[in-house]
Amino acid sequence: MPSFGFTLEQTAQVVGRTKSWVSKARARWLSGDGPPGRHGGRRRSIVAESEEALLVRKAIFQAGFPFGKENPYRTALRNLLEARSAAPVSESTVSAIMNRGLKTLAPDAYGASPHEVCSALAMKYHAEARLAGLAPSSD
Repeated sequence: MPSFGFTLEQTAQVVGRTKSWVSKARARWLSGDGPPGRHGGRRRSIVAESEEALLVRKAIFQAGFPFGKENPYRTALRNLLEARSAAPVSESTVSAIMNRGLKTLAPDAYGASPHEVCSALAMKYHAEARLAGLAPSSD
């Protein structure tokens, strides 16, 4: 840094970064800004992390046993998310919430396809509801 007697090139060499990175870091430091924000993560989340598994469970229960459809669980989750956010939801957001929810709901199912896990959970949830008298039987 010029105020310490180093050029940008010398500073970059000492810290092991590029001259461009050193210049940007210097400008942030001089302006009083902190370090740049993190990339990725849940900066603009639609639902709280604690609610994700409940939302995935609700989507699985609503989709039921739709044989022949490509991925009804993702569609049900997308509909719930779009209703909550009042805006279109990206495919990556649906995937991320579905994956995190399934890790919570079925931690032992690591490596199985999400569709298979959702089908198994749907059977479980509908059986539980029938036992509790909350859902009509399919008889």
